[in-house]
Amino acid sequence: MANLNQISVVFPNGNEKIFGRQMEISWQKPRMSSSERFSLMDIEIFFTDNYIDDHKTSWSRIARIPYVANNFIWNFGDRFKSEKCRIGLRVIDSDGRRTKIFKSAANFSISKSPPRTPSVISPAKGMRYSDSMPIILDFQGVVGTNNARDRIFVYYRSVKKEIPLTAIRERIPVGTGPIRWDISDLPNSDDYEVVVFSSDDYNSRSSEVVIKDISIFNEGYFIRDFFPPEGFMVINDGETYTKETRVNAKLYTYDESTDIHGVRFSELSSEYPYDEVSISPPQFYTESMSTSIEDVDGKGVLSAIVQDFGGNRSDPQDDGLFLPRYGIRNFRSLLNPNSNTQISDILSIPPSGGQSFGSIYFITTGDKLSLFEIKNDADISHREIAELPMECNLVTNFFDTIYISGISQDRTFNLLRYNGDMIEEAYLISDTESEISSMIQFNSSLYLGCLNGDIYKFDGTSLSLEGAIDGSPGLMRVIGSNMYILSGNANSLYVYNGESIRVLSIESNIIN
Repeated sequence: MANLNQISVVFPNGNEKIFGRQMEISWQKPRMSSSERFSLMDIEIFFTDNYIDDHKTSWSRIARIPYVANNFIWNFGDRFKSEKCRIGLRVIDSDGRRTKIFKSAANFSISKSPPRTPSVISPAKGMRYSDSMPIILDFQGVVGTNNARDRIFVYYRSVKKEIPLTAIRERIPVGTGPIRWDISDLPNSDDYEVVVFSSDDYNSRSSEVVIKDISIFNEGYFIRDFFPPEGFMVINDGETYTKETRVNAKLYTYDESTDIHGVRFSELSSEYPYDEVSISPPQFYTESMSTSIEDVDGKGVLSAIVQDFGGNRSDPQDDGLFLPRYGIRNFRSLLNPNSNTQISDILSIPPSGGQSFGSIYFITTGDKLSLFEIKNDADISHREIAELPMECNLVTNFFDTIYISGISQDRTFNLLRYNGDMIEEAYLISDTESEISSMIQFNSSLYLGCLNGDIYKFDGTSLSLEGAIDGSPGLMRVIGSNMYILSGNANSLYVYNGESIRVLSIESNIIN
């Protein structure tokens, strides 16, 4: 094979910076003789993303093409990110004889390409909207490609109304249909901007698309406020016991029409008819509030009445300060105090069909990974009913089936199910940070919040992504017709009405 040792890499030959998911590899070879034109020869193309030297480098063959070719387009996706990349070429004939590998003269780099900039059909620059605004994204050319895993983020802002960059919807999956944004509560202005960008699994962001000079004018509207606020209360950041007569209360409330006007606390007797023991004066509504309780041992119940600007007052939002007789402390006494076995979660199922006790389930971690059941109120006897295949953190009941959340080293999504005999896999997702952090039944589905903020809906068979919040869902609670989601950092509260998720604003006001 005369002169074949003169084949050389033209591109990439060193010091190039490649952004994207493909590159064109080209080379130069000597003029072919008439006999070589009719010989069966191929070119083997090799790649390494960790070039060390000629002896220690490990090469991977990416293609074998006819010798007559002068270039090759290689689609490598998102597999590589390195500054020590090189291309190698080798000629092989029909008898299996090979030349040495001729490589790039120096290292070149591959960087993951930024996500594709979104294409926005609606809203449009200079348009006027009232009541609602359609948000329509064009995903043509994205579905079925490497960009299909990207998530779209949509925000708005206004300089004249001093509205900072505020989320409309975040982490929108590719392929999502039109979104109708409710703008009926926004102040009128002609300088609104909608900002759209996409982000990938590596937190890379695309260029922003900014639609400017959008006018929002809501004319002929008035506010109807007939219903009281909804919400719930967290006392002393969820602590079970207190030694202080001054307790902190975080009220997470939502009003469909107006904002919260103020709050009044009262301490109730823990026994029927739950008389008021003490009443606090009306207070400004803030995210974190405080009130006083009596200095008497026992179980206490703190109540809060919330009023909105329409004068509607909620039913008392109750929360106990102390666990009843069969609390976590009693459960811990069931286990050997000298072992490393700990209870990670408890599930209580109310009695039905004439039962007097119902069922209690709990899962353990440490030395023993198991699911236990208690069915006897008299002596609280417990029995192990199944071994857990991994460490678990949550247990819940969904249509008379026990579901459990598993914890893996990769912090991925592991939904397990007790089938009456053993623990089996119900649904798995391999995405990083998709580990389940909260579970609750809402309507006829099981909703699961993940560490990365994703909210999934599970119907017993299939799983669908409903939306996402900023932060890990630390608490999910159903009140009335809505589900309330508290982020893990306790700084944001979201409400889900079965169709969309919106973040709630918290303001300070006074009750009359």
